[in-house]
Amino acid sequence: EDISNYTLVLPAIDKNNGIESLEYNDASPDSFFVSIQMKKNLEYTNQPYFLKIDNLEDLAGNRISNNGNKCHFSLTGMSGLKNLKQLRVYPNPLDMSESEFDAVNFINLPLETSGRIWIYNLSGELIFKKKVGPYYNPIEFFRWECKNNAGKKVSSGIYFYIIKMGKDSRKGKIVIIN
Repeated sequence: EDISNYTLVLPAIDKNNGIESLEYNDASPDSFFVSIQMKKNLEYTNQPYFLKIDNLEDLAGNRISNNGNKCHFSLTGMSGLKNLKQLRVYPNPLDMSESEFDAVNFINLPLETSGRIWIYNLSGELIFKKKVGPYYNPIEFFRWECKNNAGKKVSSGIYFYIIKMGKDSRKGKIVIIN
């Protein structure tokens, strides 16, 4: 019943979320549940949220190891990832000097679909292109290591991407700070 007994490990695209409150209900002698209210709505992602419960005891007061007391969950859509509507690009902006990341990740890509990605600089020059997919596992993603087609690190700036998978396409911008 104590919120400090719950540890929530968040996916990178929702790292500012957290547990706001808990409601413990043991109305029935055969079952109970804990309802968790988050600070904000969960993000659609193929990266799992992990919830770990600490300080559990059995009815005799013996401490139970927390090795198996964790669960993972995510919002991936009812029928799986079939289009680019749930595409997330993170971290964005990417500050190479301060971030734990050294690449930009494209997650929630459609399953069983091939495609291409094109990245352009602010002048409109194509600096990177690559085939992507097909992906068969929802946790797979595309990782751009902030390098051009020649394998050289790109400079600080604004970059534009176009990703096309199957008949679906999305475009957006990425900010890189070196």
